[in-house]
Amino acid sequence: MVCCTRHESCVHYVDLFSAILSVPSNSHALPEAGKINLFRQRHLFDTLPADSSVPVAFVVMRNSHFFVAVFEYESHSAYVFGRHISGVPDIPHQSYGNPHDDWQGWNGPFYWTCIAALHGYNAMDPDQVTVHAWNWMQNGTDCGPIPSFVMESLMNSGLYGGHGNTVHIPSIPCSHCLQLQMFSMVKEACRRSWQDYCYLSNTDHPPGNIWSEWDDTMGVSAESIAEVKNQAFGEVHASIIRELNVVSAHCLVCQRSALKVEHPLFHHLMMISQGIVI
Repeated sequence: MVCCTRHESCVHYVDLFSAILSVPSNSHALPEAGKINLFRQRHLFDTLPADSSVPVAFVVMRNSHFFVAVFEYESHSAYVFGRHISGVPDIPHQSYGNPHDDWQGWNGPFYWTCIAALHGYNAMDPDQVTVHAWNWMQNGTDCGPIPSFVMESLMNSGLYGGHGNTVHIPSIPCSHCLQLQMFSMVKEACRRSWQDYCYLSNTDHPPGNIWSEWDDTMGVSAESIAEVKNQAFGEVHASIIRELNVVSAHCLVCQRSALKVEHPLFHHLMMISQGIVI
């Protein structure tokens, strides 16, 4: 998938499961041809020429911690965001020292080689890659929402965010705000997926089409489908919003006036909490 607001800001996105499957159990094996073809179909790369000038961004899970990595194959550079969460500044700040040690620790060289294979790039030796790291203080429990926010920033503004050749990581809001935003987005994605399912399930498709290859709904019970159709989990959704609102109401970070005034999510999140946006 390619997202950008300006050409020079474009990044490719590798979904978490493709990245995990690319590096199974510390294996040195490259992805198999079938996995590569499926990845390129899902991300619409099967109709596009390989372009190693576009950075590739993805989320890494290592030791129950999520963080973000970006590979620039043309410049032979890797950027790692949020790998370390203690003994670092409160806000995103570039870390120096010897990041290659940590590059090996989270299997960075394997990711470099395998993700290049997914895209059809001829990647240089990962031992010659220049690794840059940005870290900031985290509480150890919100490493899911935070990488999602960083990825969204990369998809919207690119690696440099219009700041020339300087890597830009925006100020990270409180995780309660991020969780409310993610909830709203996931719920909307589920609604759209249900609409797509209803349309594709009642449409005649030519043999060998991609929907037939991906359709695994035979294992879903009629009762489960009926529950989705009838929106039987509305009360569960409401309880999630209530719980987040209660926690947010007692959170000093959420109550800071600067966050309320400056952060673009604030007004949208207030609409969610009031039931105006669902």
